[in-house]
Amino acid sequence: VGVAEMKVAVERTGGLVVLAESFGHPVFKDSFKRIFEDSDQSLGLSF
Repeated sequence: VGVAEMKVAVERTGGLVVLAESFGHPVFKDSFKRIFEDSDQSLGLSF
């Protein structure tokens, strides 16, 4: 499954996709930090 196949699931759930070579790659690290920039440090998840 590629990113194109996951597009609908990401859009419907309000999720995020980060495409990087590894978890240590700066693109992944910076994107992950931005997720938590909200003032209340919450991901806004509902279960």
